This record gives sequence, structure tokens and C-alpha cells, in this order.
Amino acid sequence: MNHCSGFALCVLLMFSSGCATQLSAVLDESQTEVEGTASFTNSESVNTLAVAGSTLFHMSPSFQLGPRVDLQRTSSDGDSLMLLKGGVEARYNVSTEGDILPFFGGALGFVYQSFDIGNLSDSDTGLAWALNGGVRVPVTPGGFLVTKVEWFNQSISDVDTDGIGVFAGYSVRF
Repeated sequence: MNHCSGFALCVLLMFSSGCATQLSAVLDESQTEVEGTASFTNSESVNTLAVAGSTLFHMSPSFQLGPRVDLQRTSSDGDSLMLLKGGVEARYNVSTEGDILPFFGGALGFVYQSFDIGNLSDSDTGLAWALNGGVRVPVTPGGFLVTKVEWFNQSISDVDTDGIGVFAGYSVRF
């Protein structure tokens, strides 16, 4: 069993074991967390904008689950490339109290790629997944500074792209 099918199996088992009831209880208790990161890079002729966001519902004090969207747009001298990823993210919080709150998790979803380079333009879709880990540091009541390292993979047509990213952002709990 590869990593993607193992993660999908875990999500499926979780939903089949009464997750809807837990989700209803979580929503009643207002344990929703919204997290986001953004970056803009400008170097001579290349501009890159990247934003990522997720809404994580606390299924238990240590486990969170919710939708995730990532967008990256790069342009250079009239050429452009766009990557849009969407899917579900799961996170396990190793510690729920203290000054540093470590976590690990992953995401599974789709990727849409569109490019316009010279006279060539095309778009395609594929599978995207990621494994990540990091820490949340409480900085305000209900607010956290989030840093994480993520190993990601996206498969479009016959091309697999792996990479490692380091992210910093902010999370707010409602």
C-alpha cells in the first residue's frame, strides 16, 4: 500500500466510524481553526504569489480535519504558470497545552496546473499529497504563530514533482 492509499484509507475509516456525529459536536463547541500563509517574490523579471489556507475542525483535542486550498501563480515576461491545489488536511497535535505545541499531519487532494508560455498554453489535473510537521506558538488568546516543514508531491500526467517547503503563518481559533 503506498502513502496516498494509506492516508485515504485512514480518512475513509474515520468517516465510517461516526465522524458526522463528532463533527456536529465540534461545530456546536465552536472549535474551528482557520490557518493561512502568503508570500510574494519579485526578482528582476519573475513574480511569484503563493497563498495557502485551511479550516481545521477539532474532532478531538488532539485531532483536526478540514479542507485546504493552495494557490501559486508565477509570471515572467508575459509567460505565466498557475498551480491550484485543493483537498483535505488531517493533523495530530502532539501536545495541546504549553508554550510550544508540536503537530504532524498530511493532506490529500487534487492539483490543477495551467500555463501560458510563448505560443504554448495548456492545463491539466492530477493528484497532490503532502506530509508535514511543525509547531504552533500561542501569541494571543485564540491566535497562534504556525511554522511547518512540508514534503509534497504532485502528479500531473506522467510527471511527478516532489519538494520540500518551509512555511510560516498565523492561525485563529473560533
